Amino acid sequence: MHTKDYIKNNLFTKTGKINTAIIRREEFLKSQIYQDILNQTKIINGTVSERIYCILKDIKDPIRCKGCNQKHVRFRTFQYGYEKFCSQKCARTIVSWKSSSNTKKENYQNSILNFIQIYNSKNYLTVSNDDVKSWIQERINRKSANLVYANDLKQNKNVLCSIVQRTNYLQISQNLNWSERFYHILHDLKGIVTNKYDPEQPATYENINVGYRHNYNSNWLGYIQEKVTEQNFEILKNENFTTANQTKIQLKCNSCKNIFEKDLSDGKWQNVFCHFCYGDPNSSREEKEIVEYIRSIYPGEVLENYVLDGKELDVYLPDKNKGFEYNGLIWHSFGMCFPSNLKQENKHRLYEKTSHFKKHDIKVYHIFSNEWEKENSKNIWKSIIKNALGMSVKIYARNCVVKLVENPTKNDFLFRNHIQGIDHAKISLGLYHENELVSVMTFNKPRFIKNEKIDYELVRYCNKIDHSVVGGASKLLNYFEKNYKPKGLVSYADLRRSEGNLYVKLGFEHSHDSEPNYFYFKGNRIVKRYRAQKKNLVNILKDAFNPCISESENMFLNNFRRVWDCGNMVFYKYYNK
Repeated sequence: MHTKDYIKNNLFTKTGKINTAIIRREEFLKSQIYQDILNQTKIINGTVSERIYCILKDIKDPIRCKGCNQKHVRFRTFQYGYEKFCSQKCARTIVSWKSSSNTKKENYQNSILNFIQIYNSKNYLTVSNDDVKSWIQERINRKSANLVYANDLKQNKNVLCSIVQRTNYLQISQNLNWSERFYHILHDLKGIVTNKYDPEQPATYENINVGYRHNYNSNWLGYIQEKVTEQNFEILKNENFTTANQTKIQLKCNSCKNIFEKDLSDGKWQNVFCHFCYGDPNSSREEKEIVEYIRSIYPGEVLENYVLDGKELDVYLPDKNKGFEYNGLIWHSFGMCFPSNLKQENKHRLYEKTSHFKKHDIKVYHIFSNEWEKENSKNIWKSIIKNALGMSVKIYARNCVVKLVENPTKNDFLFRNHIQGIDHAKISLGLYHENELVSVMTFNKPRFIKNEKIDYELVRYCNKIDHSVVGGASKLLNYFEKNYKPKGLVSYADLRRSEGNLYVKLGFEHSHDSEPNYFYFKGNRIVKRYRAQKKNLVNILKDAFNPCISESENMFLNNFRRVWDCGNMVFYKYYNK
């Protein structure tokens, strides 16, 4: 049998496509017909599909670009064949050439114009409402990119004209707003949907699944009062209330008859909560996750929402005198608007809570939400919790060897094991246990102080997560003191997660507690304080940077919010007193 006839009779499916299951089989690749196909297409170095295409189309020479006529063009698929041009540059040299997207767009617009002429001339048959709904539902179930294509405007003109006729109150735009018209037909709407907060304005159409969005306007207190009443509350004072401010409104709970103040701005009127009736609102999912993790590793008593002298802890372990706070950034930050504006900013908020519980011998650990949301820093915090509870795996420093650590190795270790991440220290010492790096301590010139008696700063110290190296810090520091002969050292203990006990054991003296530090955030973007200095803001804010106003004003006007931490304990160690 002739090769071309064999291909047509044996290598195609019923739908006219190449049967790839056959041409991939080992027996086909060893057959004589496959050898014949290769022999007839020696000029082609391509797939079996391309070779079959060339045989059926009687192509004897490689296909060249229609633009430059020099380069060979790419074979796309059996159905499409070869590209016409080797590149877009060549394609643009042909005056008659247009991109497929522009051609489709132009064809669709022409089809729309023809369709509107047919509709205006009433040259169509009206289709029943049930049939129209069935047709629309079939379109939606297809889940294709468009609900109506150019061919539909010709083939289904009766249905589409009937849809436009039933929704003739909607404005006829350039693309006829098919999605919105379909929504009206399916939901039996008979007119323009108005904004329920402002009946004089239309609602905003979203999509066929969501429908319409109702935007708030500046005069909607009556609607809010109605919704608050539906939740069994009564507004007692409302003369200063608007949607924009944060004036607390006096409310009365009709269940318990208690009167209290609530901020109802920014949509908080939709879920009014009486703490007299129900107590405190439920904690966040992440806070519950922290509680569950502690309970999974710790057999002792775990208390939630523990209150002591008016201050509350999310989690408290009475047997260990440890407390844990989950601080969501949005609720522990300050910005131009809700939930906390700049007039309410208190940079000592976390420090005051930490100091309050410290007076009762309770150490509080503050976990920021951005740290718990990322897998790497979450694992580090889990290790910190384990270490605080004395549940880390112990390694003894006497079984370890001190070595200098190269920067890439040091930074990788810090990234995976220290909550502050990498640093730029010049001296990096490591403890190796059975040839594995288990502890790192880094030193550099002091960053924040100028003191002739202090010539080094202990920048970072951490162990491998879930491990504790007994005597590790002392062994590393002794090595540093012996080999680098410092006059004095300074270091900082973050009050969010440290009590500074390690520094006391290493011979440091506690000097003072620094003022709380801060960082900015917007969405998932974090900007540290030193990066937010005014001289650096042009790189962050670009054209929005205003050199005539301060750092904080620039950041707040660009919708960044500021978060304050607990500050640091500052420690010194002098060698030549």
